[in-house]
Amino acid sequence: GRYGERATAPRLGLAWQARPGLRLHGRVARSVEAPTFDDLLATRGTPNTLSVGWTPLRAQRADTLDLGIAGDLGPLAFSCTVYQAVWK
Repeated sequence: GRYGERATAPRLGLAWQARPGLRLHGRVARSVEAPTFDDLLATRGTPNTLSVGWTPLRAQRADTLDLGIAGDLGPLAFSCTVYQAVWK
């Protein structure tokens, strides 16, 4: 739907301490952003016949997923995360 009809941004994250010094984590999230004013105005036509037109837009939405691991190996600390986002 159009912005205003529904603009929910649910999130769910989990972390698990697999053992001392090793942590796994994951998160899924959705974010929503309304179009800005300058996104609504667009130029149209060829260079000789340019005009400004109104462009009705929907809100941007991003669904994201990240999975990762972090921990300590003796004196070394590490962290690695894989991230994926789908924009609409």
